[in-house]
Amino acid sequence: MVVVALAIAFLTGTVLLVVTAGDRTTAVAAGYDAGSTVATHGSVAAAAATGDGAAVVPFAVVDGADGERRYALDGGDARAAGLLPADGGGSDGGDGGSEAVVTLGAADERATVELRGSDGAVEATVAPRGGRGPVPPEWYVAPSDTVEQLGTTGAFVVRDAPEGTVPRDGVPLRAALAFFAFGTEEALGALAVVAGGSALLVAVVVYSVTRMTVRDRRAAIRIVRSTGAPPQVVLGLFAARAGLLVVAGVALGYAVGVVAVNAAVNVAVFAGLPTSLAPRVTPTVAAVVAAGGGAAALIGAVSGGLAAWPAARCDPADVGTERRRDGRLAARLSILDARALVPTAATLTVFVAFVVLVAGVAGVVGPLTAGGATVSEPGAVHPIASSVPATYAAALRDRGIDASPEVLLFEASDGQPYAARGANYSAFASVTDAELVAGRPPNGTGEAVVGRDLAATLDVGPGDSVTMGGSTDAGLHRVRIVGVFAAPGPYDD
Repeated sequence: MVVVALAIAFLTGTVLLVVTAGDRTTAVAAGYDAGSTVATHGSVAAAAATGDGAAVVPFAVVDGADGERRYALDGGDARAAGLLPADGGGSDGGDGGSEAVVTLGAADERATVELRGSDGAVEATVAPRGGRGPVPPEWYVAPSDTVEQLGTTGAFVVRDAPEGTVPRDGVPLRAALAFFAFGTEEALGALAVVAGGSALLVAVVVYSVTRMTVRDRRAAIRIVRSTGAPPQVVLGLFAARAGLLVVAGVALGYAVGVVAVNAAVNVAVFAGLPTSLAPRVTPTVAAVVAAGGGAAALIGAVSGGLAAWPAARCDPADVGTERRRDGRLAARLSILDARALVPTAATLTVFVAFVVLVAGVAGVVGPLTAGGATVSEPGAVHPIASSVPATYAAALRDRGIDASPEVLLFEASDGQPYAARGANYSAFASVTDAELVAGRPPNGTGEAVVGRDLAATLDVGPGDSVTMGGSTDAGLHRVRIVGVFAAPGPYDD
C-alpha cells in the first residue's frame, strides 16, 4: 500500500504542478487572443476551394532590385482581410500612369525599381507605406493586376478566430495564447507515460505480494476449497483484497501529493522565492488523477486475481504442493527461478524507465541552468518581458565573452506549439554549440535554420517555407528554411 501511495503521490503532485503552471501561463496569455489565423496554399484555386467565406489573399514571390527575395501581396484583398490598416495604410494599388505603384514599409522615399517574378518582370514605382499591421515592412503591397503579371505563386487564407478560443488550424496572427494552451496539453499527454509506469509498478507489486500471501495461506485455501468453495470464490477474495488495498493506497497517495505540493509552494513563499503558483485541484487535475487511480485499482484487482489463479484452479489437495521442473533446474544451476522472472523483469523495466525519464528531464533543464547566463532587463519577470539593447552583446564580445542578442517568440502551427528565436546564427551557435547538419547558414532576412528535432516535428527541411505569426503582437511572416542544425537540450527544438 505504501508503494502504491508513493506512486500515486508522485503522479498527483506532477499533474498538480503541470496544470497549475499551465493555467497560470495561459491566464497571463489570455489577453493575447489569436485575432485571426492564416493558412498558406500553393495556388489561389486551392485557397478558394477551402470555402466557408474566408478571405483569400494572393501573393507573388519576387526578386527586388537589391537581390532580396520578397513577397508581394494583393493590396485590396490584404486590406479586406485585415492584414493592412483600413485607413492610413498607404496605396494598395494606386495608378502611377504607365507604371504600377507598390508600397513598401521599409522604403524611405519613392523610387522606380524592376520586380522579377515567376511569370515576368514589372517596372514599378515603390512608395513608402504608412500605418502598421501584421504585414512585414519588407513585403510589397501591390495591385491585383501587378501580382498577376509577376506570377501568383500562392495565397493566404485568413479566418477570424472568436475571442477566447484557441484555433487548431492554421497559424495564429498572435500565437502566445495558443502556444501555452497547446504546450499544457502536450505536457499532460506526456504524463500518460508516467501514469503507465505507475500502473505497471502497481501491477508488479500487487502480483508479487499476493503470490506471497497465497503461499502463506495455502492451508486456509485448502480448507475453503475442500468444504465446497468454488475457484471463483478464492479468486474473488484475493482480487477484492488487492483492489481494496490499492484503493486505500490511491487515496493516501492523492492526499500526500496535494499536501506535499502545497507545502513546497508555501515553503518557497516563506523563503522569499518569487513564485505566483497557487496549486489547487481543478476538474482537469481531478480527471487525470481519477483516471490514473482508477486504472491502478483495476490493475491491482486483476493482478491479485492472477496471482491467486494457480492455487484456485488446482485440486484442493494440491494447493501449495505444485512444483515446476524449471524451479528444480534453477536450484541446481543457482540461477533465478523462472517464477520470479516476470516480477523482477517488470520491476527493473519500471526502474530503467524512471531513470531514462529523469535523465531526459535533466538533459532539457541542464542547458538552461548551467554553462551560461541570460542578461535581462532589471525588474523583468522573465526574459520574454525584457528589452535589452543589442549593444550589450557587442560589449561582451569585445571582452572575449560569447554573446547572442535574441528576440524570443511563441509560435503555433496547426495545433503544434514551438519556440522561435530572432538571432544572428553565428552568435547563436557560439553560445549553444549548435552545428549545421544540413544546408547552409542563413544570410537574408527571409531565411532561417531549424533545429533537428523541430524539423522532424514540423516535417520541414532545407527548401521549405514556413508561415509564422506574431507572439504577443499580431504579425505575419514567411521564412525559407536553408539549413538544419543540431544543438544540445531544448535548442534543438
